[in-house]
This record gives sequence, C-alpha cells and structure tokens, in this order.
Amino acid sequence: MQKYERRPLRLCSPASQAAQTARREEGVRSQRHPL
Repeated sequence: MQKYERRPLRLCSPASQAAQTARREEGVRSQRHPL
C-alpha cells in the first residue's frame, strides 16, 4: 500500500488526494493516541 501512495499519481482526482490526506491524518492520530 505504501508503494502506491509514494507513487506520484498525476491522473488522480482531488477526491483521491483528500483521501490520502485523511489517511495520513488518521495515521498521525493513531501514533499520537495509541488505542
């Protein structure tokens, strides 16, 4: 999964970019707030 995220996808729609940012935010939150 990380490989696909690292790959620069220019044909991605803005919605996909928002999804990536959301995933990153979730990752940071999970690190800050370990369940």
